[in-house]
Order: sequence, then C-alpha cells, then structure tokens
Amino acid sequence: MTGGKKKRNDIAEGEQKFNTFANQAIATQQPFAKQGVPAVNQLSAISGLSGQHAQNVARGQFNNSLFYTGGRTAFNNEKDEIDSALASQGLVYSQSRQNAVADARERNYQNALNSFLNNTGSVANVGIGAATNQANTYLNQGNVAVGAQNNIANTRQGFLGGLQQVAGIGQAIGGSMARGGF
Repeated sequence: MTGGKKKRNDIAEGEQKFNTFANQAIATQQPFAKQGVPAVNQLSAISGLSGQHAQNVARGQFNNSLFYTGGRTAFNNEKDEIDSALASQGLVYSQSRQNAVADARERNYQNALNSFLNNTGSVANVGIGAATNQANTYLNQGNVAVGAQNNIANTRQGFLGGLQQVAGIGQAIGGSMARGGF
C-alpha cells in the first residue's frame, strides 16, 4: 500500500469514527429535542399566541397535570385550616372566611400555574438546546466530510505532484544523456 493510499484510508477511517460519535451524540439528544417542540407549542398556546382552541387544549393539559392536582390539594388543606381557625370563633360562614378562602384559592392556583409554566419552560429550553446541539453536530459532520475529502484530494495531488517531479527528473536525465552526459 502506498503512503498516499494509506493516508487516504486513515482519513476516511477518521471521518467514519467521527460520524459514529456524532451520530451517538445526535441520538442521545433526540428525546430531549423531541420534547422541546411540544413544550414550546404549549407555552405559545397558554400565552394566547396559537388561537383559542390551542389555548383551551393547553389549559386542559394544565388541569390534568400533577401541578394542578398539587395546587388543589394545597388549597383544600389551607381551606381546612381556615375553617378550623374560624370555627372556634363562630365565623365559619362569615365574610372573613369567604375572603380567606378566595385568597387561598387564587394563590394556590397561581402557584400551581407558575410551577407548571416554569417546568414547561425548562423542558422547552432543554429541548431547544438539544435541537441546536443536533443541528451543530450535523453541521460539524458536513465540515468534517468536506475537510476529509479535501485532505484525500490533497494526498492525490501530492502523489501526482511526485509523479511530475519524477517525470521531470527523467526528462532531465534523458536530456543530459542525449547531450553526451554521463
């Protein structure tokens, strides 16, 4: 095997190894990138950017989430505490209770929604980051492929350049012998 052919094979092998690792990186990030798109869509829908139907679907997703369930549980616990505290004073049916319960409902709902949105935003950020990393890995694969092909072409050019030098030496020797040299 000539030095040029071995070098070309080494370049191709290096490119293949790079692609193996790059494809593993892309595959590893795929689940995160896949989840990022729905999370972004959900945030857009809740924000009202995707129309009323999408907003209703997103609201339903929140209402069916563990965040909503946790907020409702926290509200019910707080309401029981309010009722216990006011019952000893005979104020179970008072305006104070109504105000305290309304405040607890609103606060717990808002906390649950904020937690839901923060979580969804985190999933969206991770997904966008993974998708960006995948795109950059694809770009790097393309750059490596171009670089490898240039290196392979350069080894061929080097080989052809070497042949030209040998031919030039042969011509010089042939011309020298024709003039009576040696």
